[in-house]
Formats: sequence, C-alpha cells, structure tokens
Amino acid sequence: MGRIRILGLALVAVVALTAVMASSAAAVPTWFECGKAAKVGKTYTGKFSDKECKTGVETGGKYELKEGLAKGKAFKGKSGPTVLHVKTYLGDNKVECGASKSSGNFALPNLETNVVVSYSKCKALTVKTCTSPGAKKGEIKTKPLRGELGYIEESPVNVGLLLESEAEPGGLLAEFSCENLEGKVSGEVIGELTKNTNVISKNTEVVDVSAERIGEHEFEGKKIQPDRQPRRFR
Repeated sequence: MGRIRILGLALVAVVALTAVMASSAAAVPTWFECGKAAKVGKTYTGKFSDKECKTGVETGGKYELKEGLAKGKAFKGKSGPTVLHVKTYLGDNKVECGASKSSGNFALPNLETNVVVSYSKCKALTVKTCTSPGAKKGEIKTKPLRGELGYIEESPVNVGLLLESEAEPGGLLAEFSCENLEGKVSGEVIGELTKNTNVISKNTEVVDVSAERIGEHEFEGKKIQPDRQPRRFR
C-alpha cells in the first residue's frame, strides 16, 4: 500500500508567537496568542508575567492567553530530503526530492489558508525528472491547499493538521510529469502537529503527513483507489 508524504518527514515552519491550545475537553484545537492583558485602573488583570505566557502569577499579570494570530503574518517552512510514495497499478512508486518548502496563512479558529508546498530536485526511478505544470524543472508543486486542525487522539492529546484542496475539498492536491510518466493525486492528508501544541512558540512542525485519507490516484491515465483504511479526526 503506497502513500505520498505531502510535507515529508518533518516540515518546520516559522510563525509568529502562537500556540495550538488543545485539550480533550475542547471541541477543536484553536490558535492562541500571548497578548497584553486588560487593565483595571493601572493594574493589569492577566495571569502571566512574560510575553510567552510561561510564568504564571496569581494577580497583576501583564499578559494573557487568548484566541488570536499574533501579528497575523504568513508562515514559511522547509524540510530536507523527502520521498513521495505514489500508489499506481505498478505498485508503490517513489519520487525522491532533495528538499521542500511551504507557505501559507493562519485563520481563526483552527484553519490554514493558501498553503502551497514545493518539492525541489525531484526524480522518479532515480533518473526521470519530475515537474508540475508551470513549475521549474524538477519541482513538484501542490495546488493551493486548505488546512484544518483536529484531534488524531484526544487522550493523550495528539493534534493533527488535515490538508485538502482549497478550491475543491477532496479534489486535486498535486499533479506532475516524470518525463512522460503522468501522475495526479487527490483527496486529503493528515499529519501530526508538534512543537507549539499548548506552548507559545515561533516554530511549528508537521511530522509524517501520510495518505490514510488520500482519495483517488491517477497515473498514466489509469485511476487507482488506495485501499488503506481512512484516518479520521476524533
């Protein structure tokens, strides 16, 4: 059973000072920020004394956790060598790429928008260069994607990021040609989100985004339906 790891083994993104606040009691994981607390007179009413909301105080804290996106800047990410596994009628076909990078935007309460992942120096069968339409030679580039946070497991808390086509949920994720070998992948993917779960951080990491929810693959005009059981948010 093949799979395509859309973000590689570990895609590290640089973000604003944000956190994914999650607990088994919450309906969905939500983006939070550490911001200035309100004042009563000249006294702050927050529960933290530092701008990363790590040091708690009983009263008079200058900072407070609240839903938000900090400065709302776009995020950028990168990873090292990545292997994309694409299931076809020929079996599990590997496309090896030298590196990847990504970009996108956060949106409340638990979303990402306009996410694009680009893989560089991509080859199939070790010799055939793979390229997406309109991309540089050797570059596989996803369509604009939409992300949504959810729970892979609620206890212990394990937060996932689901990615799907922004234009058409369940639609085309990526297409490419490896010197006349044509490939298309559609559906959804889920990866585990780490580094900023319940912790204010400038970094987040998506680890091992796999294809348990990927839908139809198309290769050389033949359509394949992966038989892996779907992975669902709780």
